[in-house]
Amino acid sequence: MNFVRDYILPRLKERSTYVGLVALATALGIAVDPAYVDVALAVGAAIGGVIGIVWKDAPAA
Repeated sequence: MNFVRDYILPRLKERSTYVGLVALATALGIAVDPAYVDVALAVGAAIGGVIGIVWKDAPAA
């Protein structure tokens, strides 16, 4: 439980975690069926774009 609290939960607050998950899901979707490659890439790019738009940037140090 400490691993989840100390490592996983803080990672879920980072934009890069979600961008990485979308990239991984998109890459895995390519191997599923060639007919869905374009759809999987478009959906992955769209989700990544929405994350980039909605997520706040960290304040400059």
